[in-house]
Amino acid sequence: MSKKVLVGCPTYSGQEYCLDRFLAGLDAISYDSVEVVFVDNSDDDMYLKRLKDIKMAGKKITVLKDAISDTRISRIISSRNRVRDHFLKGDYSHLLFLDTDIIAPCDVIERLLALDTDVASGVYLGRVVIDGKLHLIPILYRHHDGGRVRTVTMTEAMNDDIFDISVCGLGCCLVRKTVVEKIRFRRFGNTSDSGEDTAFCLDVQGNGFEIKADTSVKCAHMGKNEVLVFPKKSKTTVTFG
Repeated sequence: MSKKVLVGCPTYSGQEYCLDRFLAGLDAISYDSVEVVFVDNSDDDMYLKRLKDIKMAGKKITVLKDAISDTRISRIISSRNRVRDHFLKGDYSHLLFLDTDIIAPCDVIERLLALDTDVASGVYLGRVVIDGKLHLIPILYRHHDGGRVRTVTMTEAMNDDIFDISVCGLGCCLVRKTVVEKIRFRRFGNTSDSGEDTAFCLDVQGNGFEIKADTSVKCAHMGKNEVLVFPKKSKTTVTFG
């Protein structure tokens, strides 16, 4: 019997630009025992109405409205915890967080389940500022000397490998029920924009759980003006109109 998986999607109206493409990717997910929950933290209910109109053959979809918080990070944390609460009310074995600007491979669940680990991450690219310069990097961080962490290099990400990691983004991340039961989402330090993924990963390891990444599970990361994909020859992005 297949393990039952909940796909959790915190979202808001600012990502409506990529919703149709996200839904096409979500519809293509091949796993046969999956349900989906959207948690909308937009300022009004217009986006909520669109989400409630979603129909997808073979997938039960639930749409929840989250309370409005004053900061972006507060909204993200609240919505992730709403997904968590919904998960714990069901009979699911795993929770797949999938951000609505991420397109994962159609067999993402099968491949992450195959890692047989507590937290399993795919990989996608992001633009981050390091030493004042903008860089395109995989959103994965490995253990480094002296208890530090380092970013996974593009070469490592391109090798289609499986390895332990210290921190992953939550854009494509499969979590066992035992982990979800133990850990709520919280702010990381004094961050005001993001960082709940870092706090989560630290709490995962602090509770004795492990995190692995499978860099063959490569995802597209959609922006308003471009889609970040992994290099094919010299290209690192695909642009659209």
